[in-house]
Amino acid sequence: MKKIAIFLTLSAIFFTGCSLADLLVDEVEVHNGLIQKMDGVLMAEENFYNEYWALADDGGIALFVEAYGEFEVSVEELDEYFTDTRFASGQQVFVDEYNDTYKGFMQEYLEKAGEFKDVIESDGYTFEAMEPYFADLDKMTEDYVEMHNKLIDTINLQADYTSEGMSY
Repeated sequence: MKKIAIFLTLSAIFFTGCSLADLLVDEVEVHNGLIQKMDGVLMAEENFYNEYWALADDGGIALFVEAYGEFEVSVEELDEYFTDTRFASGQQVFVDEYNDTYKGFMQEYLEKAGEFKDVIESDGYTFEAMEPYFADLDKMTEDYVEMHNKLIDTINLQADYTSEGMSY
């Protein structure tokens, strides 16, 4: 009887497209944790961008520097989540998208924003020091919104398909 139960369980797993490793993954918890990390990056980037635009010659740079630090930490936490979390096979599509496009872009964005922060810290608020970064940072912010929305759409599409009993 025990062998029949095991056979039926393994057969059900095989025919539904699951792997044994997927049984050990709580897909909803993984999805929700990922959304939480993605929201953290979104809020930190928005705060960074707001502080970037709030820079003024008569104001301090402390809030801007702090916002950059929070942005950097949130991106690192998201990367750690992708690295340290066990995803179900059906969730691999957004892991691949993260690794193929999002991660590299975020590294570039943080590098450019970090250079800008360093210039502000060393040279202070001067148009001459900041001007070479304006176009790049503005474009990266626009691209970030597009990149973020694309990854979120992929994650949510996968969740929708899974909730409807389909595999992605």
